[in-house]
Amino acid sequence: MASEIMWSYDEKTKVISMPEDDHKTHPKGLGYAMYEGMKKYSNNVAQIDAVTGKEDLYSSFLQRSIRTALEMKNLGIGVGDYVSICARNTLDSSIPYIASSFIGSILASLDPSLSATDMTFLLNDCKPKIIFVEMECEEIIRKIIAEKNLCVKVVVFEKDFKLFLQPKQGEDNFECYVPECNSKTAVILFSSGTTGMPKGICLSHNYIMYHSQGMLTDVFLNFATLYWISLTIALPALVMNGKTRLVCKDYEPEKVWGYIEKYKVTMMQQTPYLSIKLMETLPKNFVTSLPTFLIGGNQMTEEFMKELHRAMPNTKIWFTYGQTELIGMCNARTPLIKNKLKSVGIPFIGCSYKIVDPETDECLGLNKPGEIRVKSKWCMNGYLNRDSTDAWDEDGFLKTGDVGYFDDDFCLFIVDRVKEMFKYKGMHYVPAKVEKVLQGHPDISMAVVIGVPHFEDENRALAVVVLKKDSKLTPKEIEEFANTRVDEKWWIRAGVEIIDTMPITPSSKINRRLLKQMFSKNNIY
Repeated sequence: MASEIMWSYDEKTKVISMPEDDHKTHPKGLGYAMYEGMKKYSNNVAQIDAVTGKEDLYSSFLQRSIRTALEMKNLGIGVGDYVSICARNTLDSSIPYIASSFIGSILASLDPSLSATDMTFLLNDCKPKIIFVEMECEEIIRKIIAEKNLCVKVVVFEKDFKLFLQPKQGEDNFECYVPECNSKTAVILFSSGTTGMPKGICLSHNYIMYHSQGMLTDVFLNFATLYWISLTIALPALVMNGKTRLVCKDYEPEKVWGYIEKYKVTMMQQTPYLSIKLMETLPKNFVTSLPTFLIGGNQMTEEFMKELHRAMPNTKIWFTYGQTELIGMCNARTPLIKNKLKSVGIPFIGCSYKIVDPETDECLGLNKPGEIRVKSKWCMNGYLNRDSTDAWDEDGFLKTGDVGYFDDDFCLFIVDRVKEMFKYKGMHYVPAKVEKVLQGHPDISMAVVIGVPHFEDENRALAVVVLKKDSKLTPKEIEEFANTRVDEKWWIRAGVEIIDTMPITPSSKINRRLLKQMFSKNNIY
C-alpha cells in the first residue's frame, strides 16, 4: 500500500487516478483471519500491560476469545446481532471484539468518556443485544437502558466477565463464522461528533482486513479504545501477524516516554491533542528510540511539527490523513513531503481524487482549495439507519467534508473541515487560518475558532483559547495579536473566551459541537 506508484492527472476532468489495488483479503472473513493468526502465533506475546508488565500470549488470548464467543452464543447472541463495549483498555477489553467476529456478530462500541446524551443516542441507534462495560460505566449504562426500555444484557468486566472465561464445552473443536460475502458489515464505528451527533459508519470484513495492512509493526502503542478507528484496524493487523500490542488503561503522558524505551515500542499513534500533552512532559536532553510515530485526527501547525522533528530526530514522523468512512486516503510515508511538513501525503494506490467547489460541484485544478472527494472500493458500506446516498456524488466519489488542495507535486494539504467553516457576510470563513496564527503565540497552548450567529453578518468569529501555565494573557491582547496578523476578513469579531481545558471527543479531537453549545448562546447579537 505504501509503495510509490505514479498517478495520472486528467487536465480536462481534473481527476487524479491511481491504478487499482489487486490485494486479496482472507476469503473466509475477518473472524477466521484473526482465528488463524492466533493459532499460528500461539507462542508469541499478544499483549503487554504497560503498568504491570504482565504478558499475554496468543494461546491464552485465543482461548479466552473462544470461550467468550461460546458464552455469547449460549446467551442467544448470533450472526448480525450488535455487540457493544464501553471500557478503557485492559488485557480483556478487546476480547468481545474478537469473539464477536468469531460468531458473526457486529461490534458497535462506545467510549467511557462519552456524555450521557451521546451514550443514550448511540445505544438507541444501534440497540445492542449485549454490552461489556467497565465498572465505572455500569450505573449510567443501566440507567440509559431502563429509560429507553432497551433489551440489553450488561456484562461488567470486573464482576461478570470471569464467567465468560470459564472452560466451555466445544472449545477444543470451535469453528469460526464465515460470512457469505466479505462485503458484509463486520464493525460499526461512530463518527467523532465534533460538529454534530455521531453517525454509525458500517465497515465490512474487506474494509477492516484491507486497511489493516498499513498498521503492521512489531510493538504497537496507542491510547484509543475500540470506539476509535485506529485500534479497530490495528488490533486485527497485530493479531493476524502475531505482533504485540502495548496496553495502557489511562493516558499518562509523563510515563509514555518510559514505556516506549522499556517495551521497545516500534510504532506509536496519537492525535495532535495528545501529542501536545506528550511534548509537555519530554525529559530534558532525552532522545527517544521510537522508530515510527503516526499522528492524525485533526489539524496541526507547522511549528509544532518542527518541534516534534527536533525533539525526535531518529523517529519517522508521519502526519496522516483519513476518516472512518475511508481510512488512509494518502500515503504519508513518502520522501516527497520531507520539506512539506503540513502535507498529509501523495495519492494512494486504489484511489481516485478530485477537488471540487462544495457549492457548485465544479472540479478545481491544482493549488485550488475545495472539498476533497475520493473514490475507492475499500470504502464504508454506508451509515447505520440512515439514507447514505448523499455520502457519494453522482460519479461515486466519497464526499469527505474536508477542504484541501493538491500542489504541483501532487502532495495533499488539508485546509479545514467543510462543517467547521461558516459564512461571514456571504464569504466562507476558514477557522484553521486564524487558529494557526493564535497557536503561534508563545503563551497559547490551544486555540479554536467557531462561528456565532450575528443578525447582519450571518456569523462572527469567536476564539476559544487555552493558555499555557502561568500566562497572564488577556482576551483583548489575544484578539489584537490575531487581528494584526490576518486580513480584515479573518478578524475575530465576537471576542475571545479563555478556558482551562479544551473539551475533546473520545477520539481526542476538539469537540467543536460542545464549544458552540457553551458559547454561542451567550454571544448571539
